[in-house]
Amino acid sequence: MSTWWLSQPAPEPPIPTVVIEPQLNLPPEVLDRLAPAPPTGLTQPMATLIGSGVTLLAAIVALGGVLFVQYLTRRNLTSQLDKQQRLHDEEQAEGRRKQAQADRLDALVEAAASLDRMHNGLIGVVSACDRGDAAQLAKSEAELREAFERGSVARLRLKLLRLDESRTDFEAARAVMVTAFGHIRDRSPESGSFMQEAMDASPFIDKAIETFTRAIDYGAQESVGNKDTPSG
Repeated sequence: MSTWWLSQPAPEPPIPTVVIEPQLNLPPEVLDRLAPAPPTGLTQPMATLIGSGVTLLAAIVALGGVLFVQYLTRRNLTSQLDKQQRLHDEEQAEGRRKQAQADRLDALVEAAASLDRMHNGLIGVVSACDRGDAAQLAKSEAELREAFERGSVARLRLKLLRLDESRTDFEAARAVMVTAFGHIRDRSPESGSFMQEAMDASPFIDKAIETFTRAIDYGAQESVGNKDTPSG
């Protein structure tokens, strides 16, 4: 095997390949024309800056939209609350007006009923006195005294409700009947007749009832005020 290897001819060395590049000597004017043109678009930093600005502007617009919606919502809510408060206040005022009107009506009706009780009681005392019925006279006098006491309460209600004209006429009618009752107890009629003194109270009672009626009619329109009827 070694003898065979040695008997083989030696390989020829490779011939090197030489590449000859052409060299051109071009003038500078031509080289300037062949140079690549500078970029005309946006640079990367500039594009990043513009993109950030657009993003910031979009965020500002979105925030402004949110704030505007919140403003509209708050304004609508405030308007609704104000409307509900006005309705509540109107209902409260209407309730107070109706209550004041009811109080006036009750006080005036009670005052009229009180005058009627006092007058009927006074007539009952006079009748018992004229008949000489001592038992009936004692009963009638007790009832009349009770009517006078209840009349004091009715007068106080008129005063508290500032129904001044009604209170004045009520007191005038009551005073006439109290005076007549005093004469009956003393058995000294000024007009010559106990019954006549009792009947003398009727014009005062009628005047008071007319005043009460005007106050009720006025109270249906005006539930507050210091006077029974409109001035003027």
